[in-house]
This record gives sequence, C-alpha cells and structure tokens, in this order.
Amino acid sequence: SDAEFVDSRWPYRSKKSLVMIRKQIIADNVNATRTGYSSCLGIEHRGKLVGCVMRHTNGSIGILHVDEDHRRRRLGEILLSSATKALQQKNDP
Repeated sequence: SDAEFVDSRWPYRSKKSLVMIRKQIIADNVNATRTGYSSCLGIEHRGKLVGCVMRHTNGSIGILHVDEDHRRRRLGEILLSSATKALQQKNDP
C-alpha cells in the first residue's frame, strides 16, 4: 500500500508510524473529497510509487521522499510545489 511505502522509507518510522501515516492519508482523502485539493501526493513510475509528500495533522508539509533511482529529476520539487499550491488554492495557512 502507499502507506507502507511511505513508512518503509521514512527515517523516523516506529511501531506507531504506519498507523499514523494511514490516518493522514485517510484524512487527506476526506479533505480532498470536500475541498477538491489533496496535499498528500505521490508520483508513480510504471505503476510503482517512487515519490511522495504528505501533510501532517498539525498542518505542516513533510515526509518528502523520492526513491534513489528517481532522484535528480526534480520530482521532489514537483511534489513540494504541488502540495504547496494545493494548500494555497484552498486558502489554508
């Protein structure tokens, strides 16, 4: 799952982090359904998630990750820019 991908690559993972990440993705999906904007985003290559960025429950953007084989292609910049733009469009601080 996407949550497992994120958790497996997050340097701060713990026994509770997978549950937290799943909750963040679900909360973002609920918000996206309501507002039309998602700030938990991923980039796939050939059907496999290779990069992601998530919004924490406190509102900050974090957990930005791009797999090593896909770095130096501006994917992190695209993810961060897209997440930031989504927050600005929904007028969220």
